[in-house]
Amino acid sequence: MTDTIATSVILPVIGRIYDAALDASVWPDVVDKIASLHATDKAVLFTPLHAPHQGGIVFATGISETMIQQREVKYGQHDVWMEATQEKGFLREGCIVTDEDLYPHEDLLQTGFYRDFLRKQGIARVCSGVVFGADSPDMPPTGLSVFRGLTDAAFGQQERALHGILIPHISRALGIMFRLRDAELKVAATLSAFDRLTAGVVLLGNEGEVIFANRAARRVLQLEDGLRLRAGAREQSFLAAKASEDQQALHAAIKQCVEPNVVDVPHFSNAVRINRPSGLPAYTLNLSALPEHNEFGTGADRPCAIGFLNDPEEPVRVDAEILKRLYGLTAAECRLAAHLCDGDTLSAIAAKLGVRETTVKTQLQSIFDKTQTRRQVQLVKLLVSLASSAA
Repeated sequence: MTDTIATSVILPVIGRIYDAALDASVWPDVVDKIASLHATDKAVLFTPLHAPHQGGIVFATGISETMIQQREVKYGQHDVWMEATQEKGFLREGCIVTDEDLYPHEDLLQTGFYRDFLRKQGIARVCSGVVFGADSPDMPPTGLSVFRGLTDAAFGQQERALHGILIPHISRALGIMFRLRDAELKVAATLSAFDRLTAGVVLLGNEGEVIFANRAARRVLQLEDGLRLRAGAREQSFLAAKASEDQQALHAAIKQCVEPNVVDVPHFSNAVRINRPSGLPAYTLNLSALPEHNEFGTGADRPCAIGFLNDPEEPVRVDAEILKRLYGLTAAECRLAAHLCDGDTLSAIAAKLGVRETTVKTQLQSIFDKTQTRRQVQLVKLLVSLASSAA
């Protein structure tokens, strides 16, 4: 992948990726442009284990709505590509594979999944990258796949390299979107809406200065337990870590956001760890560039980067209204979900709620069914990802 291609073709697409961070309606255009970069007209950015009504996403180009629905309802359990991704341990963030890595091409053509499903859409080859994997904290597994037909050329190293450039940017844009969903942050006047978020939020200017910090971030900074605000020139304030190695990592991460290297961007999950002299668990800070024309400020006050500051000591707050709206959970099931996020055992939850443990187990199975999860760890991960936007 040459520098000429990266600057003349990839850069505008990356700009649109960051536009989509704050405007989900831009994602279909992003996916369409990514398909074009791969010399195809079919692509999808989606959460394979969570449908949109479960808090997941599906943004596609060149693929019919009927196909997407059929995969979810009829063919999801027969998707040999997805099965191989999970069985071979490829569901790891940043992992990039092609159809030959997943399933021998000639064998694929003999499967019912190809004959009854893929062939109808003119799909026989795939290049897929994992944006967020099964091991990604607080984020639902998410993949970016581009497709070609039976007579098209197989995907090769150039396509893998292209995916490798794009996926970290997509992870950052989606990281922003997932963290801010339901916060209703649409114009500069709504900055106070950031106070609804469980995580601390800081907005940074083009010199790395702090333009805004929400309530949760201010609470952390006021403690000065490893992280504080440092006064700079022109009445500016900057984030400062107490430990020198943490300060170096923090400075490098902020610089990457305000002066990004387009071809080499860290994944959103690569958080900066801020150790605390008190001995409490370290803070983590996830950083990302913002779209150039965002509505969180004007002129010199317009931020160019956003940081999400997480305190492991802060309890996870589950938003019952989100769970009711997305999954149809009852009030009792929402209370159980909140206790699960606190790490309580089923017997302890039963005692706190004043019900039998068998009742709790029945409610838990109902939550599994409604959220299409199978294990507590999988359920809690989903709940935590939604709690990032809890009131």
